[in-house]
Amino acid sequence: SVSETNLFSQTVPGGTLGSTGSLEGIFQIFVTDNAVGFEDRTLTLSMKYGGSLVAAADLNTSGSDGASSVTSIGSTKPMIVRTVLSAEGTGNQVGTLVVTGYTTVVDAGGAKLLGAASGAGQGTTAVSSGSDQTFLITAQWSVADSNCSMQISHGSLREII
Repeated sequence: SVSETNLFSQTVPGGTLGSTGSLEGIFQIFVTDNAVGFEDRTLTLSMKYGGSLVAAADLNTSGSDGASSVTSIGSTKPMIVRTVLSAEGTGNQVGTLVVTGYTTVVDAGGAKLLGAASGAGQGTTAVSSGSDQTFLITAQWSVADSNCSMQISHGSLREII
């Protein structure tokens, strides 16, 4: 679906980040990209805090005319998403989101090879951390295709010093 999907949501109690605190998250998601067409697709994973986008990372797949390589994530591939959100003074945050996993590459002869998939993003936001805020991981496909999906297996978010 091209609609943004919430994969993980947790309320961060007010005062947790303060002016120097940090949160670290690690999540395992399963992604399926078995599109039958040769349309280029992007899966965007985003980290939000208090409703504001902090960082996003794209995983790209590419189509083919049948004569050249097709890169797809394949069927139910595990991906690891790591996040860090840190306060930079009161009410300002910086965050990093990194996703790693594997893709399936099909060469012109139809042979399936294993390749790497990765993406990373970094950004900032200005959200009051004095009140409860929602930490959110979302996913969104660029193209609607019933053969493309994602789901979270498990994850955790913890305060770090």
